[in-house]
Amino acid sequence: MRVKLMFAIALARDTKVLILDEATNGLDPVVRQEILEILQEYISDGEHSVLFSTHILSDLEQIADYIFFINNGKKIFCETKEELQENWMLVKGGPEDLDVRSRKCLVGIKESSVGFEAIVRCDDAACLPQGCLLEKPLIDQIIVHMIQNLEGRS
Repeated sequence: MRVKLMFAIALARDTKVLILDEATNGLDPVVRQEILEILQEYISDGEHSVLFSTHILSDLEQIADYIFFINNGKKIFCETKEELQENWMLVKGGPEDLDVRSRKCLVGIKESSVGFEAIVRCDDAACLPQGCLLEKPLIDQIIVHMIQNLEGRS
């Protein structure tokens, strides 16, 4: 209730830009959803904006227009949510599909005994063997694979 009250006070001031840091962190799912709906309504008129910092990547699927990804103080990308999902594909394949050529174009490879999962730029998908499965990724899948790649986990 305290979070809702703080949002009511902030929104009552009719500010043009809200800057929120981890606004939904620690909230139960129902309250989190209510806050996201309030923020969506707030920006729906095109006169207001929200700069939203979060580690809850599923919130981005619901509310973000643009995603500015920063890792260790470095800008990784700044794109619309649609551009991000249009430019990347989620790739799944068997262990035999991970050859030298395909590894060069894959980002954030997660390997297991039965295969792998990674992301690939749509422009680079031609380097993959035919047996690979390509899917439209969720925003959190793109970001998690990029983080794994940046941290050398793949």
